[in-house]
Amino acid sequence: MVGPTAVEQEDKEDLATTRDSFETIFHSARRLIPKISEKDIITAFAGLRPTLEGNDFYITVSEKQPRLVQVAGIQSPGLTAAPAIGEYVKDLLKSAGLVLTERADYDPLIDEVPRIRKLSPYEADALIESEPAYGEIVCRCESVSEAEIVAAIRRGHTTMDSIKFYTRAQMGRCQGGFCSYKIMKILQRETGMAVEEITKRGGMSRLIKDRVGSLTVDSSAGSASSAETAEERGG
Repeated sequence: MVGPTAVEQEDKEDLATTRDSFETIFHSARRLIPKISEKDIITAFAGLRPTLEGNDFYITVSEKQPRLVQVAGIQSPGLTAAPAIGEYVKDLLKSAGLVLTERADYDPLIDEVPRIRKLSPYEADALIESEPAYGEIVCRCESVSEAEIVAAIRRGHTTMDSIKFYTRAQMGRCQGGFCSYKIMKILQRETGMAVEEITKRGGMSRLIKDRVGSLTVDSSAGSASSAETAEERGG
């Protein structure tokens, strides 16, 4: 990843990327890595984050809503500071009267899902022998198997982006051009969702809605068929 820039923006709906920002990023990158090329780019994107005057974190108990802590204006180094922010918010909640009880049965460890791309050929063969779905490569760019996609879904990742973040499928050079369809089929099979219910990141970010050109969506099979009848085709 190369970048980013940080530009003040008044329009909260403007998510455009610009050539000027691109040139700024690449000028800086080439000072460190002279051989970096525009041909290396897979995708470009922009995001918005709310900021406050003074560029400082705003973390305090709400004056209007009891037991509500407002955490806003979190800029860099917000990610690095996240553990400390969490501790601070916990203490604020306790001071506001919230009783916190530690769960005796809480297990902080999550079983690791084997990643086929990290295994030696011998280890991969043994794993595929015990679980054939590891031999079905869904994302060729990142070497992500069907078994890893299924594990992500069964752990609650049911949008395309959440599966991407959990497995790296769709993160490669083609940006999901080859594997998105396969992932959607697996999502249908594992969750029972209709294809038009599948979203990129939840909400209204649907990937397919009812009709694609002259094709209608067959939700049960996850395929598309012509909307024309034989009679309309003159058959």
